[in-house]
Amino acid sequence: MDRNNVRLLIKEATFDTDTIYCVASEINLLFSINLATQKICLIDCLPIDLYSSLKSMNFNDGKLEFLVEEDEQNYCFLLKEQHWVKIESTTCLKNFSIIDSNLKLNFEKKLTDNKILTQDNEGYIYIDNIKIPTIINGNEVEKILKKHDLELPNCGKLVKEGMTFNLNDSLALFLNRTDSISKTQTKNGLKIWQSICSQIDENNTISFQIKNKMKHLLQLMTELQKILFHSLENKRFDDAIKAMESNHEGMDDLLKFARKVELPLTSFEESVNEYKQLIYAVYYLIENNKPINLNQIIVSFTDTLSKINSIVNEIDTKISIIFMPYKASMWSALESIWQSAISDKKAKVRVMPVPYFEKNSDGSFDNIVYEGADFPKNVDVFSYENLDWDSELVDVIFIHNPYDENNRITSIHPDFYISNLRKITQKVAYTPYFVHMEPSKNDAAAYENIKHYALTSGVVQADYIYLQSDNIKNYYTTVLTDIYGNETKDYWESKIFAYGSPMIDKILQIKNSKIDLPIEWKEKLYSEKGEKKKVVLYNTSIGAFLEDSENMLYKIKDTIDFFANEDECVLLWRPHPLMKTTIKAMRPELLELYNLIIDKYLEENSGIYDVSADVNRAVAIADLCYGDPGGLIPLSQQINVPVLIQNAKFLNVH
Repeated sequence: MDRNNVRLLIKEATFDTDTIYCVASEINLLFSINLATQKICLIDCLPIDLYSSLKSMNFNDGKLEFLVEEDEQNYCFLLKEQHWVKIESTTCLKNFSIIDSNLKLNFEKKLTDNKILTQDNEGYIYIDNIKIPTIINGNEVEKILKKHDLELPNCGKLVKEGMTFNLNDSLALFLNRTDSISKTQTKNGLKIWQSICSQIDENNTISFQIKNKMKHLLQLMTELQKILFHSLENKRFDDAIKAMESNHEGMDDLLKFARKVELPLTSFEESVNEYKQLIYAVYYLIENNKPINLNQIIVSFTDTLSKINSIVNEIDTKISIIFMPYKASMWSALESIWQSAISDKKAKVRVMPVPYFEKNSDGSFDNIVYEGADFPKNVDVFSYENLDWDSELVDVIFIHNPYDENNRITSIHPDFYISNLRKITQKVAYTPYFVHMEPSKNDAAAYENIKHYALTSGVVQADYIYLQSDNIKNYYTTVLTDIYGNETKDYWESKIFAYGSPMIDKILQIKNSKIDLPIEWKEKLYSEKGEKKKVVLYNTSIGAFLEDSENMLYKIKDTIDFFANEDECVLLWRPHPLMKTTIKAMRPELLELYNLIIDKYLEENSGIYDVSADVNRAVAIADLCYGDPGGLIPLSQQINVPVLIQNAKFLNVH
């Protein structure tokens, strides 16, 4: 196949005597086809807002008019002047009907009473019986896009295999790119941390509240101490004993509070025990009718209580945070927030990975897994076994697993479901371990997909939800309002924030630093001449596998075989970290075939197989991301890596 040529599919079209004017599918290109000469001419790029909301187009007296979705800006293009004009109304526009076809045609429109425009999967269009190939030089496509400072086609835009581009076409267009992948640093984690600090400042942290309770308790004990001294002076020993009993109970309460805040606990316990010993001593003197040295008692009690007061006054009212990831490979969903938190001297921060269970096909718990040892060396891991459920209190717990018991593949340990976390925290904050693909407005399919995530425990029960964009926030809010009623809209709006994904922070940090790659990766990334190959990141997801399991395994094998014969690029296969667990639990009859595919891939050594905990490294070095929707695809979109969605029924080799 000629890799300098690209096939264009049509999104919308209109007709003028001997010329068809077309808008390309999945690329915002406007082009014309002369029926007499069969020549294709690129005209211009559609404005992005027009392209995303376009409903239909019409030729009218030397201009092209475009009908868009309701509330969007209408446009027309003046052909002679080669100029775009925004218009207020489109009363002369005609709506064209799309005609379904049983011949697997991608596109079919009635242009006039007598002419029908169709297009097939081969990229050919037909006007009645006239066959016209929509083939155009890739350099021309690139030239007109760059004229408008736009990226090459499908950069950051979803394209499905077997339509405008197949795998071969995509390599032709995108593997020569050198400057369009974003390296701009983001500060999403910092924005999320600042949001937390604005919600919980030093005057309403748990440590501040506890410190105030301890100070109030000490004030009461100081007054009781005065009653003790006065009662001893006047030999009202019953009143003295009552005052000491109250202060003894107060010391026990102080100890309980002290274990919930950051203070020198050993020194504090010693002072509390010293005070209790004084109480025991005076009680002994009273009970045994021994002489009492009131001045010595006053000095000893006052000095000891003063030491306790001094320690309490030094309590730092830091905001206390525990990050509770469960899989090391998903740590990037929290990492940049953690980095901002540990840089804040007003924060007490811990990272406590939680254990999780793999599930059997019947939903019962199987193996328990703990990945604490797999986290980066610079992360000081706090063991969940050391968590004191009776005394621990923290301001915020960050989670990235929203499912609790409702995941079919795994379950975090029930102790760490959100309902149980409420025992030890005021607030739960949730940020997803994934990035959503950005849908267009009012996309019914996207609504149904996002509904699955928006109604999880992590969203419904959390106090703060941090999402990647205003667009995704609007979808979440709409779903939740539809389910729980219009009167709840303000509630959801108030607790969902769009500050960007911390996962993007991590990838861009890697891209802007020297990437430490395994030796076996480096051996595959360079040709015999020492030239660096392009990296095609292959993303296989659980959702796509479950939807069409057997075909998906054949597709994976086909993709591996396709890239085994490529000299200019190398395949980096990154399956979902729970893929094998999923197959074992839900498609056990296919596990042997899946393992055979992996074994053959490793044996032939034709590409890279990445099942490490570091997902970001793979995305950071990718030149093209290919595979299933979700997972690494939207991450790649966010940093403008071109993407191509694989089609399980479309094989490139077999």
